[in-house]
Amino acid sequence: MTKSMIFAAFSTASLLALAGCHSSGHEDAPADAMIEEVAIAPMDDTEMPAEPVSEPIFDPVAEAAPEQDIVSTCPVMDSRNWKAWISPSPESDTIGTLHVTGQVQLPKPGYGETWTLGISDRSMMPRQFLDLDLSEPEGMVMQVVTWRQVSFSTPAISEIYNAIIINCGGDVLETINSAEPED
Repeated sequence: MTKSMIFAAFSTASLLALAGCHSSGHEDAPADAMIEEVAIAPMDDTEMPAEPVSEPIFDPVAEAAPEQDIVSTCPVMDSRNWKAWISPSPESDTIGTLHVTGQVQLPKPGYGETWTLGISDRSMMPRQFLDLDLSEPEGMVMQVVTWRQVSFSTPAISEIYNAIIINCGGDVLETINSAEPED
């Protein structure tokens, strides 16, 4: 629910509550007449207008819970066949290259993929975080569920990884339990 919807519901409920109230002698009067009578009632000379209230007034819009985005930003419907391995480097001064591949199921073809190297915990056998961002295809595309191969490679920081955690849209998409040198 949006804040304006909450405010409208609260305002409507308040008006209905006022319209349903009856005071002595007004049981037969329509609700509109009662509201008008109260609104235009003359003020007695001895009455003073009410002082401004110094404490905060309940504001249903401000008090409403913040809206939460319930739609995931990751379009992946399912994933499978994830693998991670380290290929040896021909150069003696580097450990090798970390490779990650998998398949993702998307609601339509044509998504672009972007990988971002996340943090690693830098332990003896580190865990490496990767972020997969899939961008919507431009223009008109067929609306057919499609499996797509995704892959990422980066210089390895260790000869063995404890885990590779792949995130998509802020959620963990897959955890690969180890990455070791390929045979």
